[in-house]
Amino acid sequence: SSSEADPAANGAADSKDKAAREQAATKAKAASAAALSKKNSTSSHSKSLSFTEKFYARPKDIFDCFTLEPKMCAFTQSKCVADLKAGGKFSWFSGNVVGEFLEVTVPSKIVMKWRFSSWEDDTFSNVEISISEPEHGTTILTLRQTGIPETDRFGNHDVVNVAENGWKGQIFFKIRAVFGYGLGL
Repeated sequence: SSSEADPAANGAADSKDKAAREQAATKAKAASAAALSKKNSTSSHSKSLSFTEKFYARPKDIFDCFTLEPKMCAFTQSKCVADLKAGGKFSWFSGNVVGEFLEVTVPSKIVMKWRFSSWEDDTFSNVEISISEPEHGTTILTLRQTGIPETDRFGNHDVVNVAENGWKGQIFFKIRAVFGYGLGL
């Protein structure tokens, strides 16, 4: 004799399966929304840096160091790429620093999304560079970097120090040394 399953039992099982699928979908949506929120917000644990640097140069000379490939390549001694427009991408130090120009005002302002390649994917800080010439031939660069993560993808906790030392030693010092824009400062 063949046995047929009880239709009421099958209906109850189907309802349990449907409820379990809906619960799983709700949890997945919540996790996705939480991840997106975390990605799009500045973490309360992020750090920032500020610098004010003096150069014996014209504002356009300093602006070009951050935006013109030949100048960038000269002081970094590496491959650099720059698509100088809002939304244009840049890459310094053979891809170890990458980002996107958000705002460009020649020769006084650069705003960009900026990251080390060692940071978690899709983690960017914001860098704003303001350039002024309070007296002829003396340019002041003010840089503010916000949203620096506490750790990189490898768990290193010295991300802020690496960024600070990079700006000082690999950018500002080398711009002065290579182009002679006030090495003694």
